[in-house]
Amino acid sequence: MHIMKYLIDEQGCDPSCLDKSKSTPLHRAAGNGHLDIVKFLTLEKHCNPMFRNSDGIAPIHRAAQYGHLEILKFFITDVNCSPNIPGFHGRTPLHGATSGGYLHIIKYLIDEQGCDPSCLDRVRETPLHPAAPKGHLDIVKLLTLEKHCNPTFRNSSGITPIHWAACSGHLETLKFFITDLKCSPSIPGKYGRTPLHNAAYNGHLHIMKYLIDEQGCDPSCLDGDKQTPLHLAAHDGYLDIVKFLTLGKCCD
Repeated sequence: MHIMKYLIDEQGCDPSCLDKSKSTPLHRAAGNGHLDIVKFLTLEKHCNPMFRNSDGIAPIHRAAQYGHLEILKFFITDVNCSPNIPGFHGRTPLHGATSGGYLHIIKYLIDEQGCDPSCLDRVRETPLHPAAPKGHLDIVKLLTLEKHCNPTFRNSSGITPIHWAACSGHLETLKFFITDLKCSPSIPGKYGRTPLHNAAYNGHLHIMKYLIDEQGCDPSCLDGDKQTPLHLAAHDGYLDIVKFLTLGKCCD
């Protein structure tokens, strides 16, 4: 703080100066949890807490994405920022919090600020979509069991949270969707690809074994382009999966 005061008050530096991403010092302070600096820049130096950088991200998004609850509260309560302000790809602070894995931020935004747990960004993803590929099982459970978010809701590309879990290799999240929420393990998504295709494409052998050996998924199932999981694994060089499918599952 003392350095900032010296640079601004004695050296005349612009408190709203921009870096290459068009982020202000307030963006950096909010993302790093420096509440005293956030207050100094907004209340004393009149920096705009709603200013978006070149990616469309405002300081309030940084606070939510990195789990800084007191800063988020300050922006919403003291500075009257909207808790639903759209940012990168239309994502709200709630989307950022689910991606970052901050359950306390999510509860605050939904329970105290009335944010919609099923709100959509520009690609029609709910807050559940970014939680699934990060493996934030506690958040996935909150959103589905308590807030009744739809785990089979497709974004604009046809991808559901269950596909994201398979893509990123988060087995416990995938199991929860299938076992606890009764999602189909063969639900088609983008290009007609099932979670098994997603796992093969991304090299997750443990996901494939679970889907085939425990859920009975067809190892030779076809996507919309008539490609099997073996096609996708071979194309991307996953030898362990190729061996598993050809030697262990007799895929052609």
